[in-house]
Amino acid sequence: MVELPEWFDKLNHDFCYQLTPIGAPAPDLHIAGKIRRSRFEIAGGVPHTEVSWQVTGIRNDPWARAHPLVVEEKKARSSRNLFLHPELYGKPRSKGFRAPAIASKPRPQKRAKKKKGDQTRQILAAFIRG
Repeated sequence: MVELPEWFDKLNHDFCYQLTPIGAPAPDLHIAGKIRRSRFEIAGGVPHTEVSWQVTGIRNDPWARAHPLVVEEKKARSSRNLFLHPELYGKPRSKGFRAPAIASKPRPQKRAKKKKGDQTRQILAAFIRG
C-alpha cells in the first residue's frame, strides 16, 4: 500500500502510474486499484520485490483551472524568427520577441523577500478548505 499526502488526490486528477521493479523482472507487477483516499496498492510480482513508482496527475486547483496549460501557440507573422530569450540560442537581444520593451523598461526595485512557499501554502489551504 502506498500512502500519498492527503492533498494529492484533492489537487490532481487523471492520474498516470508507472512501476519499475528493481533487481529482477516482474511481469505480473501492477496497480491493484486507482488512487482512493490518497493511497493506492501495488500488486503482483514476487513478494518483497523492491519497486520504484511514480504517479503524475493534472493539476486541479483553482489557479490551474483558470490558467490551463497551452502546449503550443502559433506565432503571429510579425513575431516569427524572434525569441523570448534570444541569448539562450546565441542570438542578439534585437532578436528578442519583446526587444524594444526590454531596452526601455526600468529595472524593478528590490522587494522584501517572502518566505519560500507561503503563497503556495495559502492556495493549498484555501483549496482544501473548499
